[in-house]
Amino acid sequence: MPTKQGYQRQHIIPFSLRKSPIFVKAGMDINAAGNMMYLPVCEGIDDIKRGYHRGWTKEHENYNIMVNNKLGDLQRQSIRENWDKVRTQKELSALQLKLRASLNTGALTCASAKIPAKKKRS
Repeated sequence: MPTKQGYQRQHIIPFSLRKSPIFVKAGMDINAAGNMMYLPVCEGIDDIKRGYHRGWTKEHENYNIMVNNKLGDLQRQSIRENWDKVRTQKELSALQLKLRASLNTGALTCASAKIPAKKKRS
């Protein structure tokens, strides 16, 4: 994905989770188009309801933890139900679609809407 002014690229399944057992089992590309999206860096760039992205923030950490938990749930379910690779890919794709929709509506975000003020140096 090329850069786009006012936006940052977001991995829907975070890059840091690319070695998650369920993601490895699916054999999917963490950088594939279906796992990427643009998110605005602040208010006034896009629909006010969208989630935001500004590098590593507390909100981004919380997002990664939540996705990691969802991947763990899928991993346990895949073991219980003996999913094959195709079923695993289908379930991960469904998760990506849900996460994308939640980021697009602002139900999920990776940064607060307001850019924090820079601290003055003493």
